[in-house]
Amino acid sequence: MTQLAAVHHGLNQVRRFRSAMRLGSAWCLAVCILLWALLAEFGLDLWVRMGQLERGILLAAMIGLILWVFGRFIRPVLGVREDETSLALLVERNQGIHSDLVAALQFAEPGRGQSGSAALRQAVVDYVGELAPSLNFLEGFPARQLVWRIGLTAATLIVWLGLVLLAPHYVLAFANRFVVGSATYPTRTRIVQVIRPGLRAAYGQPVLFEVQAAGWLPETGVVQLRTRSGDATTTVTLHRSLDRPGQYTGRFERLLDQAQYTVQIGDASLGPRPLALIPLPSVTLNLQITTPAYARARFHQSSEVGSLRTALEGSRVVLIVKADKPLRWARLTLDGKVYPLTRAGDHFVLDRPDTPLAHVTDTLHGQVQVQDEDGLSLDRPLNLMLLVRPDNPPRIAAAAVTRVVMPDAVPSLRYQAVDDFGLAQLTLHMAITRAGDEQEAASPLATTQPSTSRPGDEITRTVARFDAHPLTAEGTLTIPLASLHLTKGDRVAVTLEATDWRGGLPGKSTRSETLVFEVTDRQGVLATMDELNDQMSHRLDEIIRAQLGIGGRP
Repeated sequence: MTQLAAVHHGLNQVRRFRSAMRLGSAWCLAVCILLWALLAEFGLDLWVRMGQLERGILLAAMIGLILWVFGRFIRPVLGVREDETSLALLVERNQGIHSDLVAALQFAEPGRGQSGSAALRQAVVDYVGELAPSLNFLEGFPARQLVWRIGLTAATLIVWLGLVLLAPHYVLAFANRFVVGSATYPTRTRIVQVIRPGLRAAYGQPVLFEVQAAGWLPETGVVQLRTRSGDATTTVTLHRSLDRPGQYTGRFERLLDQAQYTVQIGDASLGPRPLALIPLPSVTLNLQITTPAYARARFHQSSEVGSLRTALEGSRVVLIVKADKPLRWARLTLDGKVYPLTRAGDHFVLDRPDTPLAHVTDTLHGQVQVQDEDGLSLDRPLNLMLLVRPDNPPRIAAAAVTRVVMPDAVPSLRYQAVDDFGLAQLTLHMAITRAGDEQEAASPLATTQPSTSRPGDEITRTVARFDAHPLTAEGTLTIPLASLHLTKGDRVAVTLEATDWRGGLPGKSTRSETLVFEVTDRQGVLATMDELNDQMSHRLDEIIRAQLGIGGRP
C-alpha cells in the first residue's frame, strides 16, 4: 500500500545500516588481526633473521590465519538476512510504538488471511502511514562498535605507514622475505653480488668465491660451506682485495659433494645458496693410423684404441677427441705449438697437412686439452704418445774368395741383402787406384776402351731390379776385370749398394763393406797361395796342439 511506502523505505535504511555495521566491524577486526600478525612476523624476522624454511612455515601459518579470520568474522555476517518484520520489531522497541508498526505491515500484506474488523485494520494502517514520515528509523541503532573498530584499524594502518616512511628498505625487504624471497635487511655492510661460484661448481675442482660488497668493509669475511647431507661444515675466509674496492675472494680447495653456502661480511649475510656439482668432461682419444700403401701388406697395424699407439714411419695419423658432454673446443700441443681441432658432429678431429701427424717421422709426445659447455677443462691434460717405428734401410753383405787377382781375372762376389718391406734394386760401385797412387774411374764394364773420366769418379752398374720386391735377395756376382786394362799394382775397390722399396717415395740405400782386389801377376798369385798354405798349416798345428792339451800329457 502507498500509505506504508515511508515505512518500507525506513526499514530498508535500517537494513542497510545494520548490514554496513556488521560488515564494517567484521572487516575492520579482520584487517587489524592480520596487520598485527604481520607486524609480529616482521619483528620476529627482523630479530632472528629467519631462514627460508622458517619463513615458509610462517607464510603457511599466515595463510591459515587468513582463512580462520574469514571463517570466524567475515563469513557469518555475509549470511545474515533480516526481513521487515524483525526490523519493524527493532524499530518499535527503539521508538516505543508497541506493536502498531508490525500490525500495519501484516494488515497491509497482500494475500494474507485476515480476521477481525476490516475498518479497524485500515485504521491501524492509516495511523502508521501518517506516523512513519515523522519517525527516525535509525534512532536507537548505535555505531560505537564500528567507530571503535575503524579507529583501531586506522591506528594500525598509521603504524604501518610510519614504518614505510621511516624504514622503507626494511619494509621492502620484509615484503620479499615474507614470500620466501632472498632479500636481506639493510645493514652497514651490503652484499651487492656473489660473482662466483654462483649455483654450480666443478666436481673435484677448487671453488673460487668472489663477493662484491659495499658500505662498511671489514678486512675479512667468511663463507660457511655445508654439504647437503649435513655431515661436514667448512669455513672459508674471504679477504678484501687491495686493488679492487669492495671485492672479497676466498678459495675452497676441493668440492666432492653437493653443498650450500652462506656469505657473511660485516653485519651482512646472504644465503644459504645451493651449490650443485658439475661433472668434468670424460674425454677419450683415438688415433686413426693410415700405414703407407707399400707397407700395408707386411705391417699389421694394431686395432687397439687409445693415446699410446705405434705407427710406421711415413704414416698419416688422424686424432679424434670424444667426450661424454658437449665441448666448446679441443687443442693438441706438440713441441710447444698448439693445433686446434675441428668440430665434426659430436667430436673433434685433427686432420691437417700442416701438422706433424700428417706424415710422422719420429716419436711424438703431446697433450690434449678441452673445454666443455660449462667452461670446465681437464685438471690435467691428456697425454698423447705416438711411437714411430722406422722403416729401416736395407742391410747388405758381400764376400769374395780371394782378394788377389790377375789383370784379366773374373772374381766372384757372394752377396745377401735384407729389408723390412722389400728390395728395389742392387747397384755395383767400383773405384780403381792405379799403381802410381792416382785414382781414376774406369769405363763401364761393357766398355772396352779406357775411360776419360776424372779421377775420383766411380763405376756404377745396376746389378738387379726387383719387381716383386722380395724381403731378401742373395746370389753370386762376377766381375770381369779384363775390360778395365789393369796392370800389376793396381787396386779395385768394389762395393754393393742395396736400395729398398717405398712405393712412390724415394727408397733408402745401404752399402756393403768395401772389398779391395789387388792386381798382380802369376808369381804374385802363387806367392799368395804359398803364404795362405803356410798360414793354414800354422793354424792346423795350433788346433792339434790345443786338442792334445785338452787330453793332457801321455
